[in-house]
Amino acid sequence: MTRGAGARRILKRSQYSTSEAGAEVTVGAGPGKESTAPRVVHFDTPESRKFADAQSVEQDLAYAVEALSALLNEGQIPSGSLIARSLLVAALVAYARCFTTGVRRRYSLDLRRVEAMDAGATAYHHWLLDVRNKYIAHSVNAYEQGVPGLLLSPPESSVRMILGCSFLRSEFVGLAKQDIEQAIKFVSRVHALVDDDLVGIEDAMLTAARARPIDEIYALPPPKLVTISPDQANRPRRL
Repeated sequence: MTRGAGARRILKRSQYSTSEAGAEVTVGAGPGKESTAPRVVHFDTPESRKFADAQSVEQDLAYAVEALSALLNEGQIPSGSLIARSLLVAALVAYARCFTTGVRRRYSLDLRRVEAMDAGATAYHHWLLDVRNKYIAHSVNAYEQGVPGLLLSPPESSVRMILGCSFLRSEFVGLAKQDIEQAIKFVSRVHALVDDDLVGIEDAMLTAARARPIDEIYALPPPKLVTISPDQANRPRRL
């Protein structure tokens, strides 16, 4: 996407690998001969931390759009199937994450901007969150009905007796095609708001970096990540 002087300069890196939980992963620091590929260094400033938080929101919204779009391929993913239900859950969770409080405190998408997109945006945004809450967060609601019963021997039988227990369940398993298409359009527009913000956020990060001596920048260490383990589910992230 070209935007004149404000054209995007970010090099996105999506790396998927398996490593032991808690291990440190250093980006771009592999052994071998010199490469012509750009070097990556860790730049830690208020501008760069805002950039990282905005990127996280942008990637969640892009993921939500991708998951919803996959639901339109009923040839590969039949409506109501396990995969279809899982994709819908993933999309709703990813979208809702962008509007909850947490460690992305340096960047948040102002809900007023979403509401200003058109007259129905406010109601639709809250509807998406309500679907997420009803479908995922709350186990007893109109999206899930469980009716207990008893199995009895036929009335015409010579022996009347209780044979066992019965359970009837009705649950929400997905959206209609037109609802999915509408959700894709809406979430894509929200994604575009964040994408537009990133132009200025990237510029601010680059301005802060270029204000420093270039030798100081080249002396910075490569980025490091600590892989996440399941036992961290109940621990807050410390910054």
